[in-house]
Amino acid sequence: MTDNPTFPTHLLPKGYLDHFNVGEYKFRWHEATGLDPELHFRANHLASRLASLWITDGHLTTAKNVLARITNTSVRTMDRALVALEDRGWVQVNRDSDGLSIFLVIPQHGLHALMAERRNSEHQKSLHQTRELASQELLAVIAQQFGVEAEAVKFGPEWKIVRSRLRSIIRRMDVVDLECKKLSETICESLPAIVDCPAALVSYRIDNHLRHYAHLRHRPTKSDRVSASQRQGFDIESIISGVSERLRSDASSTVQSTKLRDCEGLSPV
Repeated sequence: MTDNPTFPTHLLPKGYLDHFNVGEYKFRWHEATGLDPELHFRANHLASRLASLWITDGHLTTAKNVLARITNTSVRTMDRALVALEDRGWVQVNRDSDGLSIFLVIPQHGLHALMAERRNSEHQKSLHQTRELASQELLAVIAQQFGVEAEAVKFGPEWKIVRSRLRSIIRRMDVVDLECKKLSETICESLPAIVDCPAALVSYRIDNHLRHYAHLRHRPTKSDRVSASQRQGFDIESIISGVSERLRSDASSTVQSTKLRDCEGLSPV
């Protein structure tokens, strides 16, 4: 609901009050302008300055030279940025001899951008929680299968590298449940009766798993990097061969030019 009865509600897009309130309008306006891919960086810079001058009734009064000074640009450049904001529906500007009266407006596409950002943020938060839970469950399975105390696996210093690697791998998983199950099977499959150093064995089996699932690796292997460079046309042997050929060609051209000058009775330059 509107918590400021003096706020001009015509500046609000339809549905804004279903998700946000007027008290956070300035911050939502600033956030939404930053999400607009059509705005030039100077327009975004001006938007941040306008937000700092914002008054509670939805508008601000200023002059062109003031905006130019606080944005550290010329009046002409500032005016182009203001027109860009106006064209995209972010501001309504009343121009007169005394200066500018600027209303900050969230257009409908701005509200859509805010809602998409909120959904993405919520999804990322949920995904982070899912991955963290999967990491804890995998550590518990490892502790059980290797006959190690769960607290030692979760907090012990000898398992620190293993914990870090598992979390890093799980963060790159697309289908967390399925891929975690495969990783767990690789780590815990056919264990020997006696394991002298469980953390080292787990780390070794993680390496084996990553050889089959390259997308989970933090960095590509040397063979992957060589293959990628060859696909992109960066074969070092071809480059060296091409450079050598050009050098030989340039040297041959120089010799031929010198012989031609000598035949014509000209001294070399």
